Amino acid sequence: MSTRFSLLRRVTGCALLSAFVLSGHPVLAAEQPATVDPRVSTYAERQAIRDQYRGQLDNLTFNDELGDGVPLEQALADALNAHLLQGTLR
Repeated sequence: MSTRFSLLRRVTGCALLSAFVLSGHPVLAAEQPATVDPRVSTYAERQAIRDQYRGQLDNLTFNDELGDGVPLEQALADALNAHLLQGTLR
């Protein structure tokens, strides 16, 4: 009988811990995936744009903004500007 109660206490404890963790991070439960621009929905499409603008854009900025759901034109403009800023800071 004590094994059954021990198991019940352990399961209850895990459930309470999970509820506590999720209540402290409501963003995790409500987070929605970013909307991907259909023009760059595949790796090949994004790579074609990176190849077209090779040496003219900041890849990290471009990838990050596309991953966040920023439209292609804005992500490209920001990546071009980021590359220009990096060149002036050197």
